[in-house]
Amino acid sequence: MNGWTRFRGPNGAGIGPDVSVPATFTEKNVRWRAALPGEGHSSPVIAGGKVFVTSAEGEKGQRHLLCFDAKNGKELWRQSFAYKTYHTHELNTAASSTPTVDAERVYSLWPAPEGFVAVAHTLGGKAVWRRELGAFETQHGGASSPILESGLLIFSREPENGDGALLALDPKTGRTVWEVKRPSRDAPYSVPTLLAPGKLVFSSTAHGVTCLDPKTGKLHWEMPDLFRYRCVGSPILAGGNLIATSGVGNGSRLMVALKPGAEKPTVAWTLTRGAPYVPTPIAQNNLLFLWADGGIVTCVRPDSGQTVWQERVGGTFYGSPVLSSGKLWAMSAKGELVAIAASEKFALLGKTD
Repeated sequence: MNGWTRFRGPNGAGIGPDVSVPATFTEKNVRWRAALPGEGHSSPVIAGGKVFVTSAEGEKGQRHLLCFDAKNGKELWRQSFAYKTYHTHELNTAASSTPTVDAERVYSLWPAPEGFVAVAHTLGGKAVWRRELGAFETQHGGASSPILESGLLIFSREPENGDGALLALDPKTGRTVWEVKRPSRDAPYSVPTLLAPGKLVFSSTAHGVTCLDPKTGKLHWEMPDLFRYRCVGSPILAGGNLIATSGVGNGSRLMVALKPGAEKPTVAWTLTRGAPYVPTPIAQNNLLFLWADGGIVTCVRPDSGQTVWQERVGGTFYGSPVLSSGKLWAMSAKGELVAIAASEKFALLGKTD
């Protein structure tokens, strides 16, 4: 099924189809806009001509899963869930987990101290199943997003300094197919990615990088002592290496490139200067682009970590960039969409408020 069905699209790579979107545009170029109730940091997902996104109204204690017509922006349906408001980081919300969707259902996660909930709806908005997976205490609130892999709904439920788990549910029923229980330290927000067929990788402070069989949850390998800081950005594949990041609010960063081996991978290179904390990196044509939180973009060789260029575009960024038609796009915290060339030479192509 074609579409943008999970956080950062196919396998979380952030690379979309070629489209004729200009680097800068005006109101004349906008087909439609739709108001959302409250706020949210989740990304929209697209399937079957429909757009799905979440939002939350903290003052009302309401969270929403919304569906829009992709052609005209008409709201087709919404499902609302009451919740007890809770503390989040000032840059987080109660709707920061991106849904995922297949040909039959849309799946959403709702982490909160009172309970971590997974929900499935038909594409027409009818509730199919709901799973309550226990209390979920965090320092900053939740944000990890689910994926569909090997016919299963897979996600992490790892709180702050407590008992957590990696889980796979049957998408049709919500039944637990496998569960890997493990202690958690700093709640990770990263989303798993497929390293190779039958090898799914997660990143976290407590366990470093973990590789499991997505069908069974069986452990292939783990590199537990990689990170001191929280894993917010998600792992990606670049130049034959697996790239994983971690960081902390005071500016400390660490990016690790793992080279796959016959059994466990080895560390190919590491990077601290220019590594992003919240945004997930993106790679294409033997180039790895690091769009850092402070508005500095760095291009490196994914096989060696060698810097190709580093330039400041200005602004603060927490959303992850996407790439299409040779352009790298990222939205700043103040709502400015920035486009640069995804090439060996830096070029600022445009900024649109």
